Amino acid sequence: MLKRFMSSTHSNLDFLRARIYEIKSALFGDSDKSDFKIPTSIISVLKVDNDGNLWFLINQPEYHIACYGFSFPANLSFYRKGVNFSLSVQGMASVVLDTSIINEITGVDEAEQKARMENLLLMKVGMQYVNYCEWAVRPPRTNKFKKFFAVMAKLFFYSEEAGFRQREYQMG
Repeated sequence: MLKRFMSSTHSNLDFLRARIYEIKSALFGDSDKSDFKIPTSIISVLKVDNDGNLWFLINQPEYHIACYGFSFPANLSFYRKGVNFSLSVQGMASVVLDTSIINEITGVDEAEQKARMENLLLMKVGMQYVNYCEWAVRPPRTNKFKKFFAVMAKLFFYSEEAGFRQREYQMG
């Protein structure tokens, strides 16, 4: 379990925090094991705390989720094109209704919360399992024919003073 491992050393949490902040956005959805169904959402992580909790906002679903007041298993998938790693996080998600915590995480005071947070919910996911996948960056593949023609074009048409010139031929 991640909690037990994180309490012994913070270096892995610091590594995961840096990677999560680098990607910043993820797909959030409920687990297949959950009886509670929530729509899949694209989220932006606001904070990763020292206990291994991810804090973010989601749009309020059509049904009133805040009345349930319980935790449910959830998945977060972090991926960004051009970044050579991805993260998959599984944990228990819960809705946070405490206005002081909402103020601390979002920076919105209680007077503005009613207007700004009317259609949003603050969610907390406690990381229980993290799958980090990193792959080597391959150099772009070149086509042999394209490479051949590029060498020929450079050989016949390249001029150092102009950078590129065309040849003119007179016939007859």
